Amino acid sequence: MIREITAKGEEQGVKKEEKLLAEALPELKRLLKALVARDLWSFNEYYQIINEHNAALHAALDALQDGQYEKFLTGTHDKKRETKR
Repeated sequence: MIREITAKGEEQGVKKEEKLLAEALPELKRLLKALVARDLWSFNEYYQIINEHNAALHAALDALQDGQYEKFLTGTHDKKRETKR
């Protein structure tokens, strides 16, 4: 499928850059997998696949699960040392 997409781009005058394609390929595959999952099932499966490698989401979930978020809300979280400028 990726080959067809890149071929279509080349047909329309877009130069294929192997290095950039190699960097983008994992994300393109994940996106295509998520879109297929959405079409076969629902948006729930789409988001499960899309968010597998979402570092911000995982950090937020960890904060909710380990109590850091609650500590932040109550003001009892560990504050980083302030540095002098």
